[in-house]
Amino acid sequence: FRNTSFSIAASSTDWKEKLADRLPDSVTHLFKAAIDRFDSEEDEVLLRRLYAYLLNITMPNFDLLIVDEAHNFKHGTEGDVSYRNQVVSRLMGVTYEEEDEEIFNEFPELKDKIRPLAGKVILLSATPLDNGVYEIANQLDCFLPVHPYRNLETEQKNQRMKLELGTFMIRGVMNIKLGGEPMSRNRYRHEHRNGNVLKEIDAPVQTI
Repeated sequence: FRNTSFSIAASSTDWKEKLADRLPDSVTHLFKAAIDRFDSEEDEVLLRRLYAYLLNITMPNFDLLIVDEAHNFKHGTEGDVSYRNQVVSRLMGVTYEEEDEEIFNEFPELKDKIRPLAGKVILLSATPLDNGVYEIANQLDCFLPVHPYRNLETEQKNQRMKLELGTFMIRGVMNIKLGGEPMSRNRYRHEHRNGNVLKEIDAPVQTI
C-alpha cells in the first residue's frame, strides 16, 4: 500500500459520477443514491467516507498489508485530520458510528458488512515519529480496527508503547562493525556487494 495522498480528487464538476463508475456494480446504486441524498458542500465528506465503506465491503481480505511511507498517517483518525486518513481508515474497516451516523441511518445494511481487511500490517518509514511514540499508535489506528493502543489517551499511549516498542518495531542501523572496523551503512552495503558475505546455500552462520 503506497499512497502519499489518498484525497479523492474533486477537480472536475462530475467527480462524484466518476467515482460511482469506478465502484463494483453491486454497490454503485448505493453511491448514486447518496449523491442525491448528500448534495450539499458540507456533505461531501460523507460521500468520501461512504465511498471507502463501499470499497471495504467489496474488496478481498489481505493476509498481510505493507504500508510504505507510513508516517504520512501519523496524525491518526481523530479530530480535524486529512481526507486521506479518514478514507483509508474506513476502507480498512474502522467504523465511526457517531461521526457517520447519517451514513448508517441512510444505509443501515452497511454496518454489519464492514469488516477488517488486513490480517497483519507492516508499517515502513524512515521517520516513523515526530512528536512522540503515540504517533505510531495513530498510524495503527488508520489500518487496524482493533489493536492494543486504540482508545488510549496520548500519555497512556506514550507510556505503554515505550515499554513495548521493542517487541514489534525493527530499526535499521547506521553503523556496524566488520572485522572489528566500524563501517557506515553506505560502506557496508558496498562491502556486501563486493562479496564479503558468503552466499552459498550451505554457508555457515555468519556474524558481524
